[in-house]
Amino acid sequence: MSDTAKIIGENIRLWMAIKQHNVTEIAKDAGISRTTVIKLRNGNSNAAQLNTLEKIASYFNVTVADLVTKHHLGLD
Repeated sequence: MSDTAKIIGENIRLWMAIKQHNVTEIAKDAGISRTTVIKLRNGNSNAAQLNTLEKIASYFNVTVADLVTKHHLGLD
């Protein structure tokens, strides 16, 4: 698992928790498969194509840069 894929997965899990959305909702509303959302959430870099990342970022109302950047929440 690449560092970027891991960060993407962490961010997706974080935003899913904050917004209380599940994989099925994201897949349906973003227009991508549940399998792809699950792979991204789990840090699978093979699923991280630019057009897919753009759809996920748009769904969460963030930029692709936000999606691939580690966010420190002061919880450490």
